[in-house]
Amino acid sequence: KFPLFLEQDAIPNLIYTWEEAIGKTNFYLNELSHRSMDWDILYAGQADACESSPLVYNNMSHFKLDKTIWTYCLHSYIMTPKALDEILSHDFEHNLCVPDDFIPAFYAPEGHKSIHPNLKHLHGRLNAYNMQLMPLIQEQGELPSGKKDSDTENSEYVSDSFFIEIGTSDFDTLEPLAQQ
Repeated sequence: KFPLFLEQDAIPNLIYTWEEAIGKTNFYLNELSHRSMDWDILYAGQADACESSPLVYNNMSHFKLDKTIWTYCLHSYIMTPKALDEILSHDFEHNLCVPDDFIPAFYAPEGHKSIHPNLKHLHGRLNAYNMQLMPLIQEQGELPSGKKDSDTENSEYVSDSFFIEIGTSDFDTLEPLAQQ
């Protein structure tokens, strides 16, 4: 009913096992349902670059949500069928860009500085939230320079897998490939 999208480097937050991370995620889904909240996207993991405003529920300290304003990192998120329909119905083939730019354009407020000019018409169509103390994080690989990097193909969780990334987010790089 609510698909969970994970990038190849999504792992449980260091304080959780996979079972605990899944349990926390299911708990939040159940709470959203019981509270009849109007939500479309629920982040189970985000990067530090997330912009959000806190929503506090004083009667339940273990259920804390933030209203997501913008995030560049979509490594762990859940969508409702409504969100999927909305995103797929807005000509994504001709707005080719990374999902990290496309999907937040649907819930960012009008005039947000990070929305690409070609996507400004999408603002405010969806409601996104993120869990406080995310159950999932990105596995951090180490670059030759010693700097930590989140996109690691050396993940112990995907030892026999690979992916190919084509293009950049200039909104027309992948157009010829999509036409083929």
